[in-house]
Amino acid sequence: MMVNMAVCCCEKIIHSELLCYLQNFFNQSPRENIVTAIVGFYNASEIAAAKVILMDMVSKCDAVTDKPTVAQHKASHTKRKLDTDDILDLYKELDNAEHNMTMFVAAKLKRVPMVSPSEVDTLALATNVEELRNQVMMLTDTVKQISDGQQKMVEATHHLAGGVNNVPDTVAAPPPAVGGNTTMVTVSSWAQRVSSTGPVVPVGPAVALDDEGFQQVTYKRRPVAVTSTKVTGRRPGSEAVKAVPRPPTCFVGRLALETTEEDLASFLAESGILEAKCTKIKPKEGRSFSTSAFRVSCSAKYRDLFYDENNWPDGVDLRDWYFTN
Repeated sequence: MMVNMAVCCCEKIIHSELLCYLQNFFNQSPRENIVTAIVGFYNASEIAAAKVILMDMVSKCDAVTDKPTVAQHKASHTKRKLDTDDILDLYKELDNAEHNMTMFVAAKLKRVPMVSPSEVDTLALATNVEELRNQVMMLTDTVKQISDGQQKMVEATHHLAGGVNNVPDTVAAPPPAVGGNTTMVTVSSWAQRVSSTGPVVPVGPAVALDDEGFQQVTYKRRPVAVTSTKVTGRRPGSEAVKAVPRPPTCFVGRLALETTEEDLASFLAESGILEAKCTKIKPKEGRSFSTSAFRVSCSAKYRDLFYDENNWPDGVDLRDWYFTN
């Protein structure tokens, strides 16, 4: 039932941008669009404050005989949507009861969405198309850079192979595949390998040949990766011997450059990850970052929330932090 808000004799005026937006579009747009618009624009504190205002109005309204039971939702990635659903249920009770509705006003116009709930789907579609177009352009530039690099590599290889065509062929042992000591090879043998195996670009400065047509080549030994076997105990501990759970620690990257440690900790607190320790990674002297990155850790009891992708901003990279000792 629609109440003509313009002719109501309001008892008072309350400042709430969210409820002002809702009051103007409640009976003009589908419920799903209103929920999407509010959840996508307002933060958790604004939604919670609007919910408290309507709960107080319903509790004091005698026209609402069957008082709805409104739950207090725990912090999670769905809390804002659940609270918004409660707001619409409370407002519907007041509207159906033909309550002498309070007039809600907005003091900060920038905290009121510029589009109506009916236009939310169209705006989201346009945003997605623009983002897809940017991704295609970035992919095209990357492919072009790879193609240009391969062409330059082929040209350099042909140039080097052409410069050693007149060197007499001499039998020599090929260089070792991995590591090793000093090896004697001939340039003519190397040229044959180039023509038979495809583009190969030698690394390092040119070395002069000796009287027999050999050149001295030293190959650096490649470091061997050390793989350690890790065993995690499963036996229940005792009072004297028990494990201390390692707090989850991750590298968090691709956040906006202006993001601060306090901003990230507050964002995680909205998802139920309390007292998270966020340390912003600073670039070395002479370098700069286009995005910001953090080392983030929290108590082990929040492990499941910490590794839930729904509790992090869309597009953020999250990787385990590896300790060197």
